[in-house]
Amino acid sequence: MNRAQGTCGIAKVYKGPRIQDLHHRARTTRRILTRIKQYQSAVQNLRQMADSTDRHFMEAVIPYSRQENLALAHRMQERLPLELRTLVYKHYWSTYEGDLAKLEQYSWDISTHICPADGSCAYADWDTLPPLVLPPFVGLEAAREAVAVAMEHFRPGAFVLQRYAPELDVFLKSDPFHVGVSYGQHIRAVSVEIQDSIRQTPGSMSPISMSNIQTLKEHLRALLQIRLKRGFELSVCIDCWTSAIDLERTFEILREVYGIFMKQGPAWVRIRPDLTRELFGMKELPDGMLPNYYSMPLEEWRDMYEITSVIEEEAEEHEELEFDESESVP
Repeated sequence: MNRAQGTCGIAKVYKGPRIQDLHHRARTTRRILTRIKQYQSAVQNLRQMADSTDRHFMEAVIPYSRQENLALAHRMQERLPLELRTLVYKHYWSTYEGDLAKLEQYSWDISTHICPADGSCAYADWDTLPPLVLPPFVGLEAAREAVAVAMEHFRPGAFVLQRYAPELDVFLKSDPFHVGVSYGQHIRAVSVEIQDSIRQTPGSMSPISMSNIQTLKEHLRALLQIRLKRGFELSVCIDCWTSAIDLERTFEILREVYGIFMKQGPAWVRIRPDLTRELFGMKELPDGMLPNYYSMPLEEWRDMYEITSVIEEEAEEHEELEFDESESVP
């Protein structure tokens, strides 16, 4: 009797769902899952129909688009001088900035990775690039002219000049759209970063590495292949936080390129040096510091920018830092 009462007591306090409720929930769950699967299948069918419709639509439109664009480009080549055609391209790129941004990003991706002319990465079509730069749509000559104008607007990312980084030379020689137009022919701005790599162990007071210095100079010589145009700007970020005198060594590395570029005159070329981090209290290089380095006696230059005492303090701490003319890059 007590056992029966105990059993009945347990049954009375159980508050869980009944068996019938569990079966009902299971059936409801199965119906919901079935509907979800049906919905997913319907969405997939709609996507396939849309893709098929788009594909058939574009298959019909593209030949017509090519024909009309080729006819227009041909009339432009026949009736307009290059100066007016250039204005047309400039107006296009300024109006359709999205196309210009797409073009620049594509060219940067291709140019910073070696891509052979017959490689899969070399092929682009209307869904990748603006038709204005595609010879099948406008002809080779018009595509060349449009690319040349577009490249004048490009502002590529900074090239970090390290011991094993010759990407700058590859970039300037590259013809990313395979129309016979390279960056070096038309680009109006280049930015390079000279990292703290003139010593055998970067970021330390290890001995100067003349081989590293020579390699940096060779990388910078790649800039000499640029066909300079009015308003060209070279930005140089200098990372030489280890020592004040390393700034002078970096200026020596720049001497050859600076001299050749400046022969064009300041109206043509602007070289803008800057620091990647604070150096002996300077967060940025003062205006005129670089040209004054090449035109003034060294001691006067040091006094002018108040770094003589900094170098003297470094020399006391590290005797090998004492400036030696024989260490400057020839």
